[in-house]
Amino acid sequence: MPVPARSAPAAIALALLLLAVDARAATNATPAPSCESLDPARRVEFLGTPRREVPDLGSAATSRLDAQLARGACRATANAGVDALLAANADDPVASYLDARRDLLDARREVAERKLQAVLSRNAGFAPAQVLLAQALLEREQRSQARALLDAADAAAPGDLRAAFLRLRLDALDAPKGPGVGQLSQVLRDPGMTPELREMAGETLLYARALEFGEKEAALREALRFESQTPLWSKRLKLGRFLAEDANKPAAAREVLQQVLDSAAPAPAKDDARVLVAETWLLDAAALDPRPGARNASQVANARAAVGGNLLPVAKRIGQWHNLAQLEPFVAGVADPDVRDGAGQTALCRATHALDAIAVAAALVAGAAVDGDCAGATALAYVVRAGPGDWARKRAVVQVLLAHHANPDPGLYPGASYTARSFCADNFPDCQRELLPLLDAARAAR
Repeated sequence: MPVPARSAPAAIALALLLLAVDARAATNATPAPSCESLDPARRVEFLGTPRREVPDLGSAATSRLDAQLARGACRATANAGVDALLAANADDPVASYLDARRDLLDARREVAERKLQAVLSRNAGFAPAQVLLAQALLEREQRSQARALLDAADAAAPGDLRAAFLRLRLDALDAPKGPGVGQLSQVLRDPGMTPELREMAGETLLYARALEFGEKEAALREALRFESQTPLWSKRLKLGRFLAEDANKPAAAREVLQQVLDSAAPAPAKDDARVLVAETWLLDAAALDPRPGARNASQVANARAAVGGNLLPVAKRIGQWHNLAQLEPFVAGVADPDVRDGAGQTALCRATHALDAIAVAAALVAGAAVDGDCAGATALAYVVRAGPGDWARKRAVVQVLLAHHANPDPGLYPGASYTARSFCADNFPDCQRELLPLLDAARAAR
């Protein structure tokens, strides 16, 4: 189906806004040349068949935005372009599609699904939205619905690369011992393929039952060879975790995790790396002796040094995963700040419910999980959904939570399509004024 037509005034306004965005980008922060030189009509050889890399969205500029969104170095440029489209016409199907695409890339799947369903209710047969909704449904294992959408998109716009890849992904998941797994491996290793699909191929391979540990390690290492939406430090964290906990290669894991610590990764990522490094030393200690003693004293000392002497976050991780149960003797004396009372509440939850910022800070300093469950949501989500009033106290609590790296946009409660940010933005003018700037600033910093 062709892209729905825009009115002439809307098209003129859109063009002017995009020109303004380009002018600001050139003046304030010139985008990387690779972002502007992306060819939206480029065709890619996919398993022997040429296909269009990005969908035809009616213009080279809008199709280029689609390609830019999935490239980390181009994301700021793409976000500005999408915002310009939405400002020109918030109901424009192309603008809404691109807005949903960035939601899906940022793991806000429920929000993306809601937006895509709205687009298709007004523009039935809009193939790019059908393909993107199929991707979202596939991420939550709705395979038959995803396949039906891909069938419809193929009929409306044959030759789309993303649709063909998603169909391959479906085939590989449905038949993990079939040819699809090998074809996904080809996609992962193809430097001519779009980085987004290479990364998605790698993610799918990690869950394909036909793969052995060595093949999974190879897939994770291949992902380090190209830039994509996921930062390099995040890929290294995933590889380090796999090497330590699945492949039983603690020394190799430390080598990868040290690269995270030596990089410009954000503070929470480096904290995770330190915990995993400590864990690897405890795995070495347990291999020497199942309990702490003279034989493994140096390994235990190395574990403590990796986390500055505080084994609490290591103990929490060990308590979460059954495959780390052999490490429990090495953290037996570490107190749990997230112990729950008779009502199932932690100290952090009780302090949050009371809107007591000082008590919230004390719980977090003691090591409470900042994004732990408090009445079906994180502490931050609880504050956002608590209703009107007490904004000064709520703001103080949210500031403390964000200072301790709380997720600024968690789900509002289990099964909700709203996130904390979208609920705040849509429902309470006071919340928009008092809390939304804090949430947006923290999300941008991530």
